[in-house]
Amino acid sequence: MPLMQKTSALALALALSGVPSAPLSAQQPAAVTPIEVSNFTCRTAQPPGAPSSQAWWEASVELNARSAPGTRFTGRVKVALTLGFEKGLSKEVEFYQSSVELVALEAGRVSTVRFYLPPEITKRDGLRGAPKYHVVSVTNAGKEMPATAASRASAFTGAAMLGNFLAKAAADGAANAGLLVPQHLTPFWQDATRPSPTPLRAGGNSNN
Repeated sequence: MPLMQKTSALALALALSGVPSAPLSAQQPAAVTPIEVSNFTCRTAQPPGAPSSQAWWEASVELNARSAPGTRFTGRVKVALTLGFEKGLSKEVEFYQSSVELVALEAGRVSTVRFYLPPEITKRDGLRGAPKYHVVSVTNAGKEMPATAASRASAFTGAAMLGNFLAKAAADGAANAGLLVPQHLTPFWQDATRPSPTPLRAGGNSNN
């Protein structure tokens, strides 16, 4: 049987069997660059020229965009951070949440995304040092990236505890909505000592 007749026969068989006859290239998903949370650190930081009484609380999330075949840049990357600070002797947990969407990350490089709490809030809530709980989630082109040791606080002892924390943060976090903000909504946005990836909407909502 000539090659053309064989091809037509195969297409007919696929059509009768209900199997799509799309080209092979259309059936293979594009490679998604793996992104890992390689480090999570906290400290206080002063905007240039500000007095020490105006120190902000800063969380830095290091993202390692690993190289993938055929890709130099990721798709849009969303980074979401949920914090839980224990307050006083009561051990009551205060929740803060924020997220930022980045236009892209370059594969093979480590980038740092930062979130901040303003000085009024650190004073009001008595926040010091690192929170007992933190969860960082990352999506690349809509695909959730696997968690790493750095993306979750060591205080989480299992999936059930993590799930309970996230559920409680979703229920109780509204009281502090908008207080934790990404870098582009702070005085540190144009700080040359704190380079950061470009956010998708530089003037948009911090919780998009």
